[in-house]
Amino acid sequence: MEAAASLIMDFSKPFDVTLLDQLVSIAMDGTNAHRSAANELLIRMKDHPDMWKRVDKIIGNSNQIGTKFFGLQVLG
Repeated sequence: MEAAASLIMDFSKPFDVTLLDQLVSIAMDGTNAHRSAANELLIRMKDHPDMWKRVDKIIGNSNQIGTKFFGLQVLG
């Protein structure tokens, strides 16, 4: 999970929407052992001051409704 965190929280690199889709899926899966860690990472992402700049990529490139909803939460 830390490898995913370092990749997705690096704002100097292109944003990986597929990785975010995976994180959201893990966070929503009540049986996944990594659910708590994924949830904490999503909270850190949402609280990052530059995360709003990625919302257009999230909404435009994700195929998962949960990930799109996360993107909208960033703006709220």
